[in-house]
Amino acid sequence: MVYDLNVSPTNMISKFFQLKKLFLDQIESTYMEKILHQLISLPFLTSLTIFMVDPVNNINTLYLQIFNLPTLKYCQLSLKEGLTRELLPMANSSYVDNKKWEELISSYIPNLRIFDIQYENYFNSIHSSRNDVLFNQAISNVLINKFTSSFWIERGWFFAQQNYQSNRTVFYSTNPYRRNTYTLCGKFEKKTCLNTCDNNLKSVRHVKPSFNDN
Repeated sequence: MVYDLNVSPTNMISKFFQLKKLFLDQIESTYMEKILHQLISLPFLTSLTIFMVDPVNNINTLYLQIFNLPTLKYCQLSLKEGLTRELLPMANSSYVDNKKWEELISSYIPNLRIFDIQYENYFNSIHSSRNDVLFNQAISNVLINKFTSSFWIERGWFFAQQNYQSNRTVFYSTNPYRRNTYTLCGKFEKKTCLNTCDNNLKSVRHVKPSFNDN
């Protein structure tokens, strides 16, 4: 089901009692709390896809609401963060906190089959010394290397990290399932594979170029 908020109010979603799949496209963050509250009453909802159009302020609250959906098995989120960036040791590092993910998955969605994540961390290298940038990258490496425990390996979930230029680090899933979209990035300085770096590109149908000349 594709739901259009321009036509139907948010409180109508709970009326679709037999709903199994829901696709929310171009959703404003102000609607999300009410929408997710409505979804709790849907006993057959197993698939949820959300594409946001503006930054999410209370992102942790959003995650908790999603994890509390009783029958959800698949969830795809496309979120935007604010443009304000500060030089902090691994700012918002909770997104790549392996213990928090392990606890959430074990407690709320133990039957999860697909775990697909992409986390980008930017460093303010223009106003920072080389040592500051290297420190942030080192903190990033320590956190990400924790995703090599048996919890992740037994489920077939593997990850890699790439450093682009001197101010951008990308942590992402590698081949957790056959992808049909692939992001082609520009030159990177270093790539770290935590388990395996084999990419199956035979199933790719869409390529998204991402280049930076700076």
